[in-house]
Amino acid sequence: MKKILTIMTISIIVLVGCDTSENITTKKEKIKTSTDYYKDEIKKLTDKDIYKMIVEDYDNDGEKEAFILANKEEEKENKFELWFLSGKNSQKLSDEFVATEDTTIELFIKNKNYIIFNVAQLRQNDSMYTEIYKVKENKAVKVFEQNKINLFLENEELYAYDYSYSVLQPEFNEWMSLSQQKYHIKWNGKKEMCQDYDVKTLSEEKFSKISKADDVKNLIKKQIKKRYGKKTTNIEYKYFEREDKSVDINIIVTTKDGSKYKHYVSTSVINNTLGTNIIMSEGNKEKYLFKSLNELTN
Repeated sequence: MKKILTIMTISIIVLVGCDTSENITTKKEKIKTSTDYYKDEIKKLTDKDIYKMIVEDYDNDGEKEAFILANKEEEKENKFELWFLSGKNSQKLSDEFVATEDTTIELFIKNKNYIIFNVAQLRQNDSMYTEIYKVKENKAVKVFEQNKINLFLENEELYAYDYSYSVLQPEFNEWMSLSQQKYHIKWNGKKEMCQDYDVKTLSEEKFSKISKADDVKNLIKKQIKKRYGKKTTNIEYKYFEREDKSVDINIIVTTKDGSKYKHYVSTSVINNTLGTNIIMSEGNKEKYLFKSLNELTN
């Protein structure tokens, strides 16, 4: 089985505008920038060096706070201390936060201030999960966590990849090829949690009534023919129409040797018309991502 390497991302979701002032508001530290102030403060708390520091006014109180990843440069393990610092409080959130040299930071500006931490999966049996924090009363408060995924931002929207196996080999009776499926995730600001977009299953008849449905099916068949040639004996389709104006098409291709290959296509549906700029990816998408993940966990 292939090793899984999921790049750990740190994403800051900033939901209402931020104070652009770089000054700590306490008179004693007025001449220091927020960044300089927290660089000095972290030295009092740990002997490890700053690897990444994200400074923002997360709670819109006029004072900036910092989330810091720290480790020793000579340490080989990809494990970091994760700290939260404000002008009035400090918290060590983790002693063994898993990161990689490819750690990135993304800002998302909308209505409130949140920060997403993704713990990477470096080896097959490692844990992979995501945590979302907000800042309240000068403390970091965890508002959401989910195993088996990492969240990321694309065009200021939340997405996640789910991992599954995309090729069924009859002689082994198990999925042999690892794949990942991309899901668009909805943020519920009132409940402060990630949710699936509502979805309904479409019958073949209902799907065929959407404009450009035949064009999309023909494009899929062309990609299947290009990949499998004359080895294909059967093609099965399943259709999901999602609340975010997208349609997912799950495809199972059976070949002459009895192997089954999972694929999916995601496209938009606007004014009852499907987009035809499609890419066939490996794996099948679940109807609901979080429901399926929680069923696996429980």
